[in-house]
Amino acid sequence: MDHERMETFIGETCRIEGTLNVEHGITISGKFKGHIKAGGKVIVSSTGDIHADIDADEVVTAGKINGNVTAKKRAVIHGTGAITGKLKTGKLLLEEGGILNGDVNMGASSSQAQESKNRPQDNEAGKDL
Repeated sequence: MDHERMETFIGETCRIEGTLNVEHGITISGKFKGHIKAGGKVIVSSTGDIHADIDADEVVTAGKINGNVTAKKRAVIHGTGAITGKLKTGKLLLEEGGILNGDVNMGASSSQAQESKNRPQDNEAGKDL
């Protein structure tokens, strides 16, 4: 699967509300409210205004995002961009002037973090001596 492929574009004059599921990538230059799930990259241009939770491989913003963001591989906040909400990502690039307000969980991808939560732990405290 080519995760760099951008098949969907929401233009500057568009206002959309609801749930958006895209197999590949999406570029948003307008306003969106709801939930976004993408199999590739979500790009928010400088005119983009998002009030949504986002779940994608990569999130790149030069616009405004208000909501919880899960970017499995990488999140990029350009100098004109802002994320307000929880951010969970493998890697983070925050350019000078970019804004990040909220909790950040970085490092392992979401799937690796979930796998480690599901592994049994050796707990000596509960064993009889």
